[in-house]
Amino acid sequence: MAIQRSSRTLGSPNPLATTLEVNDETGEASLYAVESFNTRTLIATSDNVGNDWNVEGRFLRRWNDRNDLNLNAAEFNDEFNTNPDLRKALNNDRASLINKHSSDAVKKSLKDAGVPGVKDPVTGATSDDTTDTPTTASDSDGSGGDTNTSTPADTSNIDIKPKILKGTDAGMPGGQLRYPIDMTSEMNKLKINIREYSPKGVAGKSGSFETPARQKGSILTSIILPIPGGISDNNQVSWGKGDMNALEQAAAELAIGGITQGGDGVKKAATNIAGRIGENTGATKTAVANVLAGGAAGIGAQLMQRNSGAIINPNAELLFNGPSLRQFGFSINLSARSNQESQMITLIIRALKQGMSVRRSQSGLFLLSPHLFELSYVTSGDNKNPFLNKFKMCAMTGLNVNYTPNQTFMTLENDMPVSYRLDMQFSELEPIFNDDYGNDTSIGY
Repeated sequence: MAIQRSSRTLGSPNPLATTLEVNDETGEASLYAVESFNTRTLIATSDNVGNDWNVEGRFLRRWNDRNDLNLNAAEFNDEFNTNPDLRKALNNDRASLINKHSSDAVKKSLKDAGVPGVKDPVTGATSDDTTDTPTTASDSDGSGGDTNTSTPADTSNIDIKPKILKGTDAGMPGGQLRYPIDMTSEMNKLKINIREYSPKGVAGKSGSFETPARQKGSILTSIILPIPGGISDNNQVSWGKGDMNALEQAAAELAIGGITQGGDGVKKAATNIAGRIGENTGATKTAVANVLAGGAAGIGAQLMQRNSGAIINPNAELLFNGPSLRQFGFSINLSARSNQESQMITLIIRALKQGMSVRRSQSGLFLLSPHLFELSYVTSGDNKNPFLNKFKMCAMTGLNVNYTPNQTFMTLENDMPVSYRLDMQFSELEPIFNDDYGNDTSIGY
């Protein structure tokens, strides 16, 4: 697997420099705006189905700035879809990279999924063609193409030869690992890509406080598992109770006046506050006097409570505190049915354990972040399932391996336990924002 790249400028008279990255194994594409100092910001993504793109809100802002426009989201969506220099040009660039670099199996899958411009490796037809030449070419993954029935593969002659990584990840299994090993392409799957850690950085666009988008590191290992039971997501936002009574509001008014207008602002605010107190009844004046006297005496609000049995209205309100980070847990049982499958299970557990482990620099002076985990629910053709939730990049925060899930230690002939239970815990690195949903028709995050 490799990331293939092309560059293009979008719009005029002040074109936006962009870089397109395409995964030649999945067909997924990411579009980045090239900023000052050669930094990049993610502005649009496209999965491997059809010709639609998910456009980030930051793309709209950059387009308006570059072209001196004031388009809203709906207007920009129309512009993106109809302007030949935008969606059509990007789809052409993506198809060109896929046709040049991807395997025949990927090309066929993407062509069948309706990705425009991708050519069938046998017929040369694209999804835009109205006719296609039937072919009897064998399906490279043994899935039977578009048929709805499939025969499980004979695992007796499957040779497990994983790519073993070197360097700081020495010994870690790489490439694609899957359980069960005879999994067919029609099955819904949980795909876990272990990606090299890539820091997000802090330098934003000049004149903006927008933080840069995280760049995806290269895929080290891709693990394919059946979707376990009990999957769910839980979106939360942090809100909390806040109080600000009338006297606190008055103090805030004085402070704001002093900060924004200096001494004159303090005098003006004090005059307004005194005027409001003077306009109220004697009972209100007495209550305010009790509160002020209680504060001076160090006994707080109880002076007013003792004298009148009342308290100042706290003006309670539920206030937004900030976003929350989502966590996900998956539990899955792995049981080997053959020697080859036992090897695969061993490789999967090893890859997960080593991928989540803290790394050390060669000198030993620094500790390096563990690798990141990219999760997705995929259907046939490695397409994302639009009826299940999406994930942002995750860290694996916990991995529990139960070697005796049946409460009895039993082994196969090669001394491997007959069954394992994996409990995996993940946490997303970034919160979910409104503009992350884009304009597709999936469930989203």
